[in-house]
Amino acid sequence: MHPEGTDYSLVDFNRAGVPLMELVTHPDIKSGKEIEEFAKELRLILRYLDASDADMEKAQMRIEVNVSIKKPESEQLGTKVELKNINSIKAAAAATDYEIKRQTELLESDGKVVQETRGWDEDKQKTFSQRLKEGSADYRYFPEPDLPPLRFGKNEIEEIRLGLPELPAQRRTRFKKYGLTDAQIEVFTIAKHLGDYYERVASELDIAAKDEHAAKGLRDDFPTGESHLPAKLHTLSANYIITEFPPLFQMQGLEIDEIEGIKIDPEAFAELMVMIFHEKLSSTGAKTVLKKMAETGLHPDQIVKEYNLGQVSETGELEMAVDKVIEKNIKAVEDYKKGKVETLKYLVGQVMAATRGKANPQVVAKILENKLKNV
Repeated sequence: MHPEGTDYSLVDFNRAGVPLMELVTHPDIKSGKEIEEFAKELRLILRYLDASDADMEKAQMRIEVNVSIKKPESEQLGTKVELKNINSIKAAAAATDYEIKRQTELLESDGKVVQETRGWDEDKQKTFSQRLKEGSADYRYFPEPDLPPLRFGKNEIEEIRLGLPELPAQRRTRFKKYGLTDAQIEVFTIAKHLGDYYERVASELDIAAKDEHAAKGLRDDFPTGESHLPAKLHTLSANYIITEFPPLFQMQGLEIDEIEGIKIDPEAFAELMVMIFHEKLSSTGAKTVLKKMAETGLHPDQIVKEYNLGQVSETGELEMAVDKVIEKNIKAVEDYKKGKVETLKYLVGQVMAATRGKANPQVVAKILENKLKNV
């Protein structure tokens, strides 16, 4: 760059020394949606390999789409148009769909597609011409003398393959053993460190469940291994991590995958999940305990005892709370008796509020139903 009115030039070394890797695919992608899926998976693979953060906003990854179509009766693809300087995967998908539509309309009206480079106008949601290219010579390709071709034999390729870390597709397959949903597996694949944390929790669930089993005075031959645990316990743990951890991350100024910043030990979290599974805690109480765990790093048992958060399932204590709620909510009781069954949820909520979230909502609902028959 030569600043106006000066006698010197400036050289931008911003990306000097940063290696460039270019991956060229065969022409077998047919839509913007496929572009998006391919780019996201490629970005994920690069992150798993620790090759790059592949952040498009920081110019660590770029997508340049070559679009060429053909008429149904033709065997050869038509003139190629290159889409460049696209700064997001979403924009690459949108630009591809627009360009397919533009070229199709040109061919259907007997127009001609010219070989050129086009950009993407995000505001207008359309591509625009940047510069024409007359032929391949215009690209000025030439061999790099300092980068000779690398050729690998089958044995060398296999050795490299065996040295690779687990990749996203392998992780998805392996996570199925926990009985998780596809959506949960995808979250733990994309947020890799969050998935690693879940696996540490899963390994502790067996121990925590066995301890609970023994504490209830049941047989001591509790089966080991995650395959013997109820699938509900695994999905419950996954749900809590996926839904309840983001607010805790936000509270501490962390990103979703910065799991190392959370004070909740996997062993302690597994104990909490077993407590919830065995209805020792209500969902409200569980959220309170989890928040306290994130703030203090304490085990759930300590927090439950200190703040008296254990779930109340004893019918005698709950019946007293239910009686008071019925007495204070005459209109809601009358509505329920008139057939407005949804009012029961309101009454359960009132009991939960009266017991500071400690009541077992299922037990409360049954007590209410029985008592309302006789009111």
